[in-house]
Amino acid sequence: MRAPARVAALPRKLPTNPYCELLYDHVERLGVPVIDGRSGLRWLLRARRQAAVLHLHWPERHFEPKSLASALYFVVRLAIARLVGFRLVWTVHNARPHDQDTTLGARLVRAALCRWATPIVHCEAGRAALGSAGGRAVVIPHGNYIGRYPNGITRTAARTRLGLDPGARVFLAFGQLRAYKGLDALVAAFGELDADDAHLVVAGERVGPDAIRATSDPRVRVCVGHVPDAEVQVYMNAADLIVLPYREVLTSGAAMLAFSFGRGIVAPRLGCLAELERSGAAILYDPERPGALAAALARGLRADTDRIGERARRFARALSWDAIARRHLAAYGFAPRLAVLRRDRPTAHRAKEQSGWT
Repeated sequence: MRAPARVAALPRKLPTNPYCELLYDHVERLGVPVIDGRSGLRWLLRARRQAAVLHLHWPERHFEPKSLASALYFVVRLAIARLVGFRLVWTVHNARPHDQDTTLGARLVRAALCRWATPIVHCEAGRAALGSAGGRAVVIPHGNYIGRYPNGITRTAARTRLGLDPGARVFLAFGQLRAYKGLDALVAAFGELDADDAHLVVAGERVGPDAIRATSDPRVRVCVGHVPDAEVQVYMNAADLIVLPYREVLTSGAAMLAFSFGRGIVAPRLGCLAELERSGAAILYDPERPGALAAALARGLRADTDRIGERARRFARALSWDAIARRHLAAYGFAPRLAVLRRDRPTAHRAKEQSGWT
């Protein structure tokens, strides 16, 4: 019996990132049901007639990277999933798992997915990250987050809430506080700026002990803790530019969040971020050049951030989830390829539990 045109998503949604939920909501609007998938052997054998596609995101969630036995068992389950008839699709969000060494087990899982799955990447840099498997990869851009969060607070009101000067130049680093994001380097670079009217706000939930150290610079404010969805607008609208000082990155949902709020970014010329330069809303720097981040922040002090913000908003609007969902259907083998991205209609906000950005 042939499996129906249905997708088993691993995961269907996450409380810390709305990417999967937005994607699969739009896939279902196109008439293709999506079920919440599992990677356990019993589930795979039981669900083989319920769905034709097994779509994985962040495969490191399904095995212990430091355990070779765990990784091997996951590879066995992937092989069995193929044998029982699933088509494997893998969205490559990261070149490798964040804050983790590339273990032998992780390399084995990656090799298996590169060989057996249809890879989906968000940019041409994603192809390069896959090596020889990049030739089979399907490039589908990251969708926007317009309408996903409330966005009614004014800049003045947002700055009042955060105790910031209405006329200051405000840089924001937003999202989970994790070591790979280079936040200590950002604080150090910001400290080199000779600008008393500039402020740096770092906001998000701490993940790991070495995410960011204390600073005595009175212009820097570190807000550690969970940011509810309703409060995302406060930080975004208080800022002039969003800074993404990653030490390594492939895809950044935080960049798309910034663009969706009409905020430009300061970021390294790495991964998919390098391709955002064409938007006219990204101040990029060479992460290998000493002093480059401080120089980029100095450029941000002089930039016309209102103009940059409008370019960011225009770029984000063009990334329609409807068109992105259609291109996923083509990758699944369910529909013809759609080559042109169309604008989304505004979607109503639905409050969720938590915001965590990569």
